[in-house]
Amino acid sequence: SGEIRLDNVQLEEGVSFANSFATPGVARGVDRMTLPADGRCLDLRQGAISCWIRVPWIDDREFTVSGAALFGAQWTRPDYEGWGETSAMILNAWPRKSAADPGQGLLHFYGIDRQKRVAGVSLPLAEVPRREWHHLVANWRIENEQLTVALVLDGGALRATQTKPFGPPKPADEITVGTVCGSYLDGRLDDFAIFRRPLTDQEIQAIWN
Repeated sequence: SGEIRLDNVQLEEGVSFANSFATPGVARGVDRMTLPADGRCLDLRQGAISCWIRVPWIDDREFTVSGAALFGAQWTRPDYEGWGETSAMILNAWPRKSAADPGQGLLHFYGIDRQKRVAGVSLPLAEVPRREWHHLVANWRIENEQLTVALVLDGGALRATQTKPFGPPKPADEITVGTVCGSYLDGRLDDFAIFRRPLTDQEIQAIWN
């Protein structure tokens, strides 16, 4: 498995609570963090995720089987069988495992509704600026039976947006940070925050700066 380091989770209401994995002020590697799936931490109709990530293999362009599973909202009682059956929202990165597969080397953010419709965006790792830490924002909003998702890296150095037809979101009953569908983060996270509305460009720039 990988490593995830968190010192706190900050919710938009201004409530911060220390996790149970580390002594205050002392970072300790853990595999995953589970958040309450009772509606307090996550609204799948609209919101944003903001975090800093330190994943050396992104900048090194290494070939690796490890990934960056950053965030997952799961529905453990799916309405259908097949790909994405338990996934409601996923934020992760797939590294290059070989030179032959063009589907590798991407940052992904996507949502899947109860009818298996998908809205998602990707950013190519090959275009990620080289720096020790990267800031990542994932925005989403369901409006007029459509889901708009956006991924913004390093204050806007890279960004992607997509809007597609989307039904009611899955009622996620498992929310995790640092692991998605059995894949763990090979890297570090800091200042992981969940908001109940999308962040504006001005707010993203303020965090980045």
